[in-house]
Amino acid sequence: MKYKIVYDEDKDIITGHIYGKFDTDLVKKMASEFAQMVQQYSCHRLLNDLRDAEMFAPMLDIYDMPRIADKSGVPTSCKRALVVRHSSPDFKFLERTAKNIGHDVKVFTDMDSAINWLKGITD
Repeated sequence: MKYKIVYDEDKDIITGHIYGKFDTDLVKKMASEFAQMVQQYSCHRLLNDLRDAEMFAPMLDIYDMPRIADKSGVPTSCKRALVVRHSSPDFKFLERTAKNIGHDVKVFTDMDSAINWLKGITD
């Protein structure tokens, strides 16, 4: 369970990079840290870089991930971008599940597109 969360002052984005196993326990730990950093930096743009993560989440875990973020104190005012290696129906399910409880989450395969979306820059 290796990860790193940093605040990029130039971009005004909090970024989490996961290296290794990505599961519910990691989501709980990271969501809590994200929530603290949102308060500390007054930043409501979160980026999860999952390109180096080992994805093991079954559908039930994916369903719970937005609720974990919600319970951990990640505000619904945050925009959250997830950058993955390959798109899949599971990630679209995650987007819909998050939106259903009021979170703005979008999955990308391109880092620049994710950052532009967080900043409100459209192509």
